[in-house]
Amino acid sequence: PFVLSLSKHEREQLVQCFLIRQCCDGNYWIIKIYFHKHQPSGLSNSNTMLKLTELAPADTQADDSLTLPFESRQKSRLPALTDGGVKVGLFLQRGNYLRSGTVLTGNEKFRVLIKAAPETLSIVRTDDPLLFARVCYHLGNRHIALQILPGELRFLSDHVLDHMVEGLGLSVSHEDLPFEPEAGAYQHHGH
Repeated sequence: PFVLSLSKHEREQLVQCFLIRQCCDGNYWIIKIYFHKHQPSGLSNSNTMLKLTELAPADTQADDSLTLPFESRQKSRLPALTDGGVKVGLFLQRGNYLRSGTVLTGNEKFRVLIKAAPETLSIVRTDDPLLFARVCYHLGNRHIALQILPGELRFLSDHVLDHMVEGLGLSVSHEDLPFEPEAGAYQHHGH
C-alpha cells in the first residue's frame, strides 16, 4: 500500500475521508483520501487567488487566518498567503485598517480571520498621568500610530522617538507584540 508521510502540522491541515470499495472477488478495500481543510469548494486551480472584498459579521467562524504586521493591515489592496497556504487578495474600501479579530470574506464565501503579527514595539510605562499625557501629545503631534493602554504606551520601535521619550523623562523598553494602535478620531475600522 501507498503510505503518505506527513508532519504533525501538515496532518492538522488535512481532513481525512474514507472510501470503501468492493472488489470483484467480494473483498473490500478501504481507501483514505485527504483533503486540505482550507481549500474552498469549487477552487480547483492552485494559482487562483481568492478575493476578500468585505467584512463578515463579528461572530463569523473563519476557515483560515491571515497574520499581518500593522503596515500591511493598513492597505486596501494586498496579495497575501493565508496561514493555511491559500492565495488571497484584499480588495477593501480605502481609508480603513484591519484590526486583529476582523473576519473578511468575498464572493467565494471563504472566511479569513485577521491576526496582528508580533512586531518590535517601543513600550513606555508610567503612573504619572501628566507625564503620560505629555508623551502622548508629543508623539501624536508627529502623527505616530499609538496604542494607548492604562499607564502604558506602545509604538513601532524607532530609536529617534525612543530618544525623544527618554528626553521627556521616561524610560523605553522593547518587546515583540501584536500592535493595535488607536484608529483615530476620524477613522472607521473593522470592529
